[in-house]
Amino acid sequence: MKIYIIGNIPEKIDKKCIFEYNKAELKLIKIGFQTYNPLNEFINTKIDLKELKEINLMNLINSESVFILNDCDLLSIEKNYEIRIAIRLNLLIIYDLI
Repeated sequence: MKIYIIGNIPEKIDKKCIFEYNKAELKLIKIGFQTYNPLNEFINTKIDLKELKEINLMNLINSESVFILNDCDLLSIEKNYEIRIAIRLNLLIIYDLI
């Protein structure tokens, strides 16, 4: 099952952010998910922000589920387009409680 990782990506990506995304990705791979980590696109490419968002959006749409990191503020879903899209597409939503 394809799963897209959702979390806060700060303007300046720090070690804590990288650690949290990578930790989630490894956890999901261990239990059998095929992961898409959008942070990798931000770190590993020189593509402009608009194109990166389009790539990430296409990967979200092609996923069957999402994993929401616990740094996401679920009370302000209107600010997070990825969560709104996941809800509209009726994707399986898994929230990281650890």
